[in-house]
Amino acid sequence: MAASTSAQKAGGSGGHGDMRTVIWTDRKGYKHRSLIKDDQPDSEAPMGIVQDPPDLHEVDWEAVIKSLHNSFVETGVTSWLELQRKQNLQNVIFRCVKPRIIALFRSMEG
Repeated sequence: MAASTSAQKAGGSGGHGDMRTVIWTDRKGYKHRSLIKDDQPDSEAPMGIVQDPPDLHEVDWEAVIKSLHNSFVETGVTSWLELQRKQNLQNVIFRCVKPRIIALFRSMEG
């Protein structure tokens, strides 16, 4: 596990003392953010209070693929040359992915 301590501090409410945020990387290369007590070593970050975003594997990627495909068909992007000429490619991709990411984050709010 590689860890890097961020400068963020959490309040010491609830008798737990001061906490700090540690960003660490798991064996698969995913970064995580955990809260640990100030006196704990960074190596204990995986056992801390994880502050991760929702699991992106939960996104309906098949729906994203279908949306991208349909957008490319509708706008006539069928070759590398046309893709290079597409002025708002980032907007097209963003429109296809953003609603599903938002839905995932909202589902975490309960």
